[in-house]
Amino acid sequence: MTAELRAWVEIDSMQSQWAAYVAQTCQGDPPWAGMAQLYVEVAPANEVFSLVNAAVKNADVRCGLQVVERQFGTLELHGRDPFAVREAGSAILERIGVAASAAPAAQVVASEVVTKVDPNQAQLINRMRVANLLLENETMFLIEAKANSLRGEVVT
Repeated sequence: MTAELRAWVEIDSMQSQWAAYVAQTCQGDPPWAGMAQLYVEVAPANEVFSLVNAAVKNADVRCGLQVVERQFGTLELHGRDPFAVREAGSAILERIGVAASAAPAAQVVASEVVTKVDPNQAQLINRMRVANLLLENETMFLIEAKANSLRGEVVT
């Protein structure tokens, strides 16, 4: 079977606001500030189950997110030790047959600064309830990035 690595994001030490956001929105084990983190998106979607299995059996990490959508699957892993999170990542890459060095750099597709946010727009954004509140007249930075995917053969 061929697997496609669509996204790979490593964080060596989560800042307080980010860790609080992830803890609020995750389905599984909540992380805390200072932990290392790994986000992975793959296709086919069901591959996330075997990837989480490989990661947690090969390193001291916990899973906070395991989502299967129509085409893609997403997982989040975190741990106290950044080396353990990298070890879990290596188990994932080995499972899908992709080398970390082959990953292309992400490209910024769009970025924009919105100044003096309108109260109505702030209200709409705040309805998601997943971060600090955006207040009227504050500034908001938006960024969209794209990465080219990598294909590999799933190792069974």
